Amino acid sequence: MISNKITARLAFIYIFLCLVPTIAACVFLISWEQQIIDRQIEERLEDATVFLVDVFEEGLISRSNISLSDIQSDVARLGENLRIRITLIDRSGKVLADSGKSTLGEVAAMDLHDTRPEILAAKEHGRGEASRFSDTVGAPFVYVARSVEQDNVLHGYVRASVRASTVREQVVAASSRLGLLALLVGSVNLFMIYYVVRSFMKRMSDLRHAADLVATGDLQQRVGLADHIDGGLGRSFNRMTSELAVNVDSVRERSEQLATVLGGMVEGVIAIDSRQRVLFANRSAATLLGFKAETATGNSLLETVRLQPLHTAATEAFETGEQTRLDADVGGGVNRSLTIRATPLPGKPCPGVVLVILDVTELRRLEGLRQEFIANVSHELKTPLSSIKAYTETLLNGALQDTNNNERFVRRIAEQADRLHDLILDMLSLARIESAEQSYEITPISIADVVEKSLSSHQDSAAHKNIQLVTKPPQTKLFVRAESEALRQILDNLVKNAIMYTGEGGIVTVQWDRDSRDTAMVAIKVVDTGIGIDKKNHARLFERFFRVDKARSREQGGTGLGLSIVKHLTQFLNGTVAVESVLGEGATFTVCLPKAEC
Repeated sequence: MISNKITARLAFIYIFLCLVPTIAACVFLISWEQQIIDRQIEERLEDATVFLVDVFEEGLISRSNISLSDIQSDVARLGENLRIRITLIDRSGKVLADSGKSTLGEVAAMDLHDTRPEILAAKEHGRGEASRFSDTVGAPFVYVARSVEQDNVLHGYVRASVRASTVREQVVAASSRLGLLALLVGSVNLFMIYYVVRSFMKRMSDLRHAADLVATGDLQQRVGLADHIDGGLGRSFNRMTSELAVNVDSVRERSEQLATVLGGMVEGVIAIDSRQRVLFANRSAATLLGFKAETATGNSLLETVRLQPLHTAATEAFETGEQTRLDADVGGGVNRSLTIRATPLPGKPCPGVVLVILDVTELRRLEGLRQEFIANVSHELKTPLSSIKAYTETLLNGALQDTNNNERFVRRIAEQADRLHDLILDMLSLARIESAEQSYEITPISIADVVEKSLSSHQDSAAHKNIQLVTKPPQTKLFVRAESEALRQILDNLVKNAIMYTGEGGIVTVQWDRDSRDTAMVAIKVVDTGIGIDKKNHARLFERFFRVDKARSREQGGTGLGLSIVKHLTQFLNGTVAVESVLGEGATFTVCLPKAEC
């Protein structure tokens, strides 16, 4: 009795599972087939209109040379051969020929077609399509129309159409084929269902025994049952799938996902229990705090990490039940600034705490640079503004009438204004370069041409100090991949600095050749015989507002941003910049840029 009941239920379920997908597949395939047929009809009509434009273009453009009877005859013949209805329409909407009509009299009796949807669309876009009821024929049609133009002048339209019943006939034929296929598939499925159910009933006792083994913990046992059965077999199967397979797999999957996420985090993560023993520690935490993640599990936090702020944060989180945040500095080889967040796990008493350690060393460094930059900008702007204000007040208080000094005061105001102007321009230029707002077109650039222009612009300032500007070009003309203005700005800043820090009668030399260390690069050197730069200042030389000799730089009108601009422009051009100098023996600035072949 039970066996027959189970057999009937299984048979019903399997038949249902096979019947529903088969019906769904048939519905889908019929819909898909209809779309294909519609698309084929549309493509057929589209190809026909293109062909008809070529055939009847001359007749529509110059109708005086061809009689309408000839056109009607050709249209009728082509319509019969192509098995479509063809209509020729002039630009006013009058029908000139129609393969659906036998005589020109019938064609002449047709209404104007200028308001037909497909004609309106073709008039506006050159092509139109529509599916609608034909008042002329008294049946639904699918239309595709195309305009005939010459030199942007509209001369008429060609239209191809088929009866909608033709499309339906093709769909019905396709549906019939699919129905027969579905019947065949259903018959095969019924035979397979009979075989599967019968085989299943023979293995029922074995499946029940396997399910009981899985339920008691033998996870190696597997059964292929897919439905719920009354009695001991069904309960064993449900117990296996719900209590073991789902739960165990779910827990394992979540555990693996959590371990992967925590292991890949940049932040250090340590989980501890209520006794402050380590439950989990990722590699980032081990790297930041200097311990081995593999051996930390099970050990106390105090034994694993000797960092007092970490233990303080964990203890406070346990005691207060709230998140605790502390900052810590770690030394020993590499100085690091850390932020520690201790979050207690929910529950009373607290079952554990998760410690998240974030390395904020770079953030603190950037914050310091930002504050230093703001301070430098404020100071650099304040100095010329204070001077301008002081000289202006002096002039307003009576010095304006002092013919011996008023011109000197005005000249000083102009100098400070120029200095302020140069500073603001350099700051804007640096900001554009760093934010990538300024775009450069990288092309092969002749170094000699840019050097000549740069030195020419500094001849007056060099002559004022009796400084010689010398060039040492290579034997062959070299080109670099750069942007002319960017390279000019690099050379201008380097030459200007060289002149500024070179004394009376000195020499500033610009030389360039292939880089001896990398033949794919060109090394451009600006060499001076000036005061030189102490080695301890080399590392900071390209920072904003850093000056080796602040008094000389301000006296000469330097902004303190020139070398920083050089550094950023060189990096933007995929190059490098370096300095070699000994105090009192001059300096050599070397810019290496990619060589260009010309």
